[in-house]
Amino acid sequence: MPYLFFLLALIFLTVGVFLIRQAFIAPMTSVELNEGQKMALMYLESGGEYIDSDGYQKLNDVSHPMATKDLARLVRMGLLKKDKKEKHTIYTLLEENE
Repeated sequence: MPYLFFLLALIFLTVGVFLIRQAFIAPMTSVELNEGQKMALMYLESGGEYIDSDGYQKLNDVSHPMATKDLARLVRMGLLKKDKKEKHTIYTLLEENE
């Protein structure tokens, strides 16, 4: 029974965060984002820790230059933050206070 309560709470929290982001981010960017960029944001919003260009390529079946270009655009739009993890460049959701 406690597991069911925990699972339901987790689902409601996840859906709530997703709906809040959709309410505030989607109206500002829905016209400007391509389908691959929307998929990357949905992946990160649903709990993905980070995405890199390889992950973006696999998620959207695009070339490396296209993945890099799309991720850089999301950074310029203020939706993602670019970081380093060892030798790789990774992208995470930009926190509201950053």
